[in-house]
Amino acid sequence: AEVLKGKMSMHTTEEWAQHAHLNMTKASTAQSLAHMQCDMSKRAHDSTVCNNLSMYDSLHQSMSQKVKNSYRLIEKLQKRADSIEVSLQKTSASQSALEKALRDKDVPLQLCTWRLEQREKRPLREQVRDSVEVALEEEKATLVETQKRLSEAIKRTKGMVIELRSSLDDVRLDVEHK
Repeated sequence: AEVLKGKMSMHTTEEWAQHAHLNMTKASTAQSLAHMQCDMSKRAHDSTVCNNLSMYDSLHQSMSQKVKNSYRLIEKLQKRADSIEVSLQKTSASQSALEKALRDKDVPLQLCTWRLEQREKRPLREQVRDSVEVALEEEKATLVETQKRLSEAIKRTKGMVIELRSSLDDVRLDVEHK
């Protein structure tokens, strides 16, 4: 009865040894494959780490170059802003000089006009068109033409001042954004 409880195996010792040997061979093969897989995984990991480091280095160099370029651009923009500011100051000074020159023509023009009016008030027999009157008329025409040219120059200069201020604002905005 006890023999039936344990159920005896129908395999012989030789068969059992063959199965054990087969199992040990399969286990050894599996272990060798596992080692090969582990080695392959380690090589892939090492290669990935190396590639990542290379890419990080490349990225770092690229970013460093971009930073250098940005600093150079800021420096050039700042020089441009300084140049525009100098031009703006000189153009404003020119505008002031033109406005003063225009004002300076008022008194001579008034005097010339007054002299022509005084000549018209002379008696009829003295109202002749002589060289003095011609010279006064030419002087008045020259003064009026000069005032016209000065006014046009002032207008153009004011336009330049507006453009220079706009350019300066644009460049300063660019510098702030860099």
